[in-house]
Amino acid sequence: MKNVNKTINLMINKSKANFLYAIETFNKPKLETKLEIFLFLICNAWELLLKSKLLKENKSIFYKDKKHKSRTISLKEALCKVIPDERDKIRINLETIIGFRNSAQHFIIPEYANFLNDIIIANVLNFIDKFKDFNGDNLVDYFDNNFINIFVPHEYSKIEIVSKYGKDVYDNFIKKEKYINNLLDKSLDVENNVDKRIAITYNFKAQLVKRNADLTISNKYAKGKSLFNAVMISNENYKSVYPYTCSKIIKLVNERCQEENISFTPVSDKASKNFNKHTLQIYLKKYNIKNNREFSFELSTNDKNKSYLYSVNLLEKIISDLKSDPDIFIKK
Repeated sequence: MKNVNKTINLMINKSKANFLYAIETFNKPKLETKLEIFLFLICNAWELLLKSKLLKENKSIFYKDKKHKSRTISLKEALCKVIPDERDKIRINLETIIGFRNSAQHFIIPEYANFLNDIIIANVLNFIDKFKDFNGDNLVDYFDNNFINIFVPHEYSKIEIVSKYGKDVYDNFIKKEKYINNLLDKSLDVENNVDKRIAITYNFKAQLVKRNADLTISNKYAKGKSLFNAVMISNENYKSVYPYTCSKIIKLVNERCQEENISFTPVSDKASKNFNKHTLQIYLKKYNIKNNREFSFELSTNDKNKSYLYSVNLLEKIISDLKSDPDIFIKK
C-alpha cells in the first residue's frame, strides 16, 4: 500500500510539473513550436492526473491481457474510466485536445492558435478544477492573476499557408478549423453562449475614440461566423504596431526606392515619377488595405472623417510589390 501511495504522489507531482511547464511554454511569445509542446505537456499532465485518480480508487491502470499487462492504458481510456459520460463537457474538451495532440507531430502549425486558443484556455481551467477536486491543491496559487495569455489572432490567407507549409497542411488546417467551429455551434445554449467547460470564447473590439469605451469584451460566439471577428489593440501599444501616417509611408517608400534603385511606371505620362499621395491611394484601394488589420488601423469610427495609421508590414509589402511589378499602377 505504501508503494502505491508513493506512486500516486509521484504521479500527482509530475502531473503538476507538466501542467506548469505547459503554461510556461504557452506564454512564450516567440517559440514557433509552442503549440505542439503545450499539447504534449498538457495531455501528459491530464494522463498522470486521471491515472492517479484511478489508483486512489483502487482501480487498475494496466491492460488486462497478458500481452500488454505491463503497459498502462492510454489517456483516452483513462478519461473514459474517470468521466464515463461521453456528453460531459470537460470530456468533450479534453477529447478535442487529445485529437490535436495526436496530429501534432505532422500537421500542427502556429496558425492553429487562431481557432484552438479558446479550447486551450477552457482546458487549462478544467485541469485546475479537477486537480483541486482530486487532490485539494489549488494550482492558481502557483501563478499571478494573469497566468495565461489570451491569443490575439492574425489574418491568414490560403496562399500564405500553402507557400509556407504545403497544400496537405493547409487542407488539414481548414478541416480542423471547420471541426472546431462545428463543435462550438453544437455547444451553443438558448442564449447563444458556448459552455465555458468546452471553450472560453471572447470577441474583442477596440474603440480608440474619446466618447466611447476603449475596449469592449463580450463572452459570445456567433453561430456561423468566424471564431474571431476583431483584434484587440490597447491605447498603449497601437502606435508601436502602426507607427506610420499617410505622409510618413510616402516619405519612407521614396527613400527606400532611392536607396535600392527601385523605379515604377507612373500612372500617366504627366504623373509624377515619385511615390505620392495619389499613387498611395491607388495602392490602398487596389489591395483593400484599409480593411486589412495586418496593414492598417482605423483611429476613428466616424464614416465622414476616417483616419488611419499603417504598419511596418505595409511598408515592406509596398516595396516588395514595386520590385516585383513596376507596372503595378497602370494595371487594372
